[in-house]
Amino acid sequence: MLKYIFVILSVGAAAPVLADEPPPQVLPIVETPFFDDPLKIEAKPKPKKPEVAPAVDAFPEKQTESVELNEDDLRRNPELTAQLIERAMRSQNWPLLADLLALYRTMPEHDAILYDYASGALLRSQKKHAQAIAAYRRIISAHPELSYVRLDLAGMLYENKQYQAAKDQFERVKADNIDANARALADAYLERIQKQAGWQFNAGVQYERNDNVNNASSVEYIEIGGRRFIREEDSLPKRANGLQYNFSAERDWNLTGNHYATTEASVDGTWYWDNKDYSEESVRVGAGYKNQNIRRWASVEPFVGYNRLGGESYSRNFGATAEYGGWVNDNWQLIGSAVHMQRRYARDYHAKRYNGHLNSASFTAAWLPTAGLMVYSGVDYSREHTVEKTESSDRKGGRVGVIKEWNNGLSTRLNLRYALRDFDKPSIRHDKEYQANVAVWHRSVHLYGITPKLNFRYLKIDSNIPVFYSRQNKQWFITLEKTF
Repeated sequence: MLKYIFVILSVGAAAPVLADEPPPQVLPIVETPFFDDPLKIEAKPKPKKPEVAPAVDAFPEKQTESVELNEDDLRRNPELTAQLIERAMRSQNWPLLADLLALYRTMPEHDAILYDYASGALLRSQKKHAQAIAAYRRIISAHPELSYVRLDLAGMLYENKQYQAAKDQFERVKADNIDANARALADAYLERIQKQAGWQFNAGVQYERNDNVNNASSVEYIEIGGRRFIREEDSLPKRANGLQYNFSAERDWNLTGNHYATTEASVDGTWYWDNKDYSEESVRVGAGYKNQNIRRWASVEPFVGYNRLGGESYSRNFGATAEYGGWVNDNWQLIGSAVHMQRRYARDYHAKRYNGHLNSASFTAAWLPTAGLMVYSGVDYSREHTVEKTESSDRKGGRVGVIKEWNNGLSTRLNLRYALRDFDKPSIRHDKEYQANVAVWHRSVHLYGITPKLNFRYLKIDSNIPVFYSRQNKQWFITLEKTF
């Protein structure tokens, strides 16, 4: 038999369980920012104490004492059990609430509205939003006048990324006779929904110093048959200084429920003022489908792209991406993705050698123990087919990274990658690729929402044919980015 120790009212009449309406459990708007990382792993929001909109206080201040109650005591007093359910809900004592609800639903005289309301709050705490929403819809269907229950329902729909449905419920709440605080909360949600439904823009520019812009081997001599040949200056690594830029726009269109149409477009490139032959520019446009809720997301997006090099048309590509990701629990997130891409080169010389396609897949696991720390690792595989078999290859690799927000305002990002690339012909060619990326910035240093970040990128390719394929590249650059 279950036993409980409660602090309960010892004097005075018991307050009604559902005065005008159940006490609302609407949580504050929780932002879910993305860490500044190409993986775009969803960051764990900082814990906040839930805001409870004003309602009739079921527990006025009275003298209290601790008593021990068992299951029989609760069965003999359904009204007291109902009060304890409300108190457990207000204090977010979810284990106790689960026990009380399991007992309460077996009582013939239990209040179905209270049971659905408390069950919905419990399911919401467990991120089981579909079931919680169903429970609250049952209440609203039977009692459409319960505005604060509708407010809670709208908040859950927002959390579950059902923005159109949430908007409808918030607007219906505002049409009711609710107090100023609840109205302000509804307005805040509606403003956020409007922002979510609009275009999201990101722009950035950075200075770049590249000590190997032509991706050449630094070996100065070639020995063939005992004879040494000196490589021409033009075939050795070249340096360049320039600006790297990017601009992107994307929008998710909420069709119905958790279903979305997605659109995105981006332009990025590098302009070298002292070596313009290596300036490059890429344009990409995509549109597809996404399904998302509070726990997971899945998307498929066809795309087309166009590339320029040295001011001239270089290549075009087209294909599709697919992604699936979700939270395993409050601290672990898993993401899997796959890409198929076709490449077509503008010049016949390149087309006869490099036209082909690329298939790739990746898997990432991220651990977010606190709001200011993320540690992740992943594995990658790609298979590239080209007309010329010497450029067809398999690449297998892994990566680890950490992003940390320090108490002094500093933020750091470290990412390490390793890959082994095996070429089809000649079968003796094997490249080992090492890459490191480091970024440092201070969260209080910004102007008009733009935070400068100091970056260092290192790439080394160690080939078993070093004279042609081994190389390394070091880049220092400062990025200025803004999302709006």
